[in-house]
Amino acid sequence: MAREDKELSLDIYALAKAMDDILGRVKERRQIVIPGEVIKVKDRMYELINRLRENESESFFVMCEAAGRKKVYIIALFLAILELLRLGVVSVYQDEQFADIRIYLREKEFDPAILENIEG
Repeated sequence: MAREDKELSLDIYALAKAMDDILGRVKERRQIVIPGEVIKVKDRMYELINRLRENESESFFVMCEAAGRKKVYIIALFLAILELLRLGVVSVYQDEQFADIRIYLREKEFDPAILENIEG
């Protein structure tokens, strides 16, 4: 065997031994999975429509500030408002930039069948 082959072989074995030593010292970290809360946009759509049937309008800020609301809830609510706007079910008004957003149901006799084909 040529000298270069021996050096290369020694290096490969040395690297393999070093890797084995390191892996032996490293403790495996356990992964802990915390299940998240499932909040569906479609559920927020129904919730908003039901509230609008009872009241002339709803405040986006008040809905977000209600007890126990989390970021995921606020995001789902905002997406629900956007989807209901796209479907022409609600209208929204804001007096000025960064002011509260008022949400109105366009028709009190809204047909909830519109929402049946929406996923999530």
